[in-house]
Amino acid sequence: MALKRSSIVKAVNSAFKALGEVPENFTYRRSASVYNPATGTNVVTNTDYNIQRGFFLGYDASAIDKVLILASDIRLIFQQSELAIVPNLATDRVVRTSDGKVFNIIRTSQDPVRSLHILQLRSPS
Repeated sequence: MALKRSSIVKAVNSAFKALGEVPENFTYRRSASVYNPATGTNVVTNTDYNIQRGFFLGYDASAIDKVLILASDIRLIFQQSELAIVPNLATDRVVRTSDGKVFNIIRTSQDPVRSLHILQLRSPS
């Protein structure tokens, strides 16, 4: 008998709650640029989504290939229910609350039941 998606999502939610203070807070930032013909410039606006529970994790040494995954890359795992939008590689950034560090999103994926976002992050410098 197969598990229902809703049961798995509930279990994931319970697991995140049970971890208490272990997950970190972060800001998911989406930038949009609009051309202003009066000034001849692009105006950039940011929309921030404050996420309360996410895990910043390193990659196993065996996964680091120095091409697609660098030694400095990290993974961010958080519940899809925490973010009302779909991640976009071109316009979105992640700001870790604990140290203010900004990361570019390199790759996005999700778990098989679509309850978690899994992002590959890289520092822009």
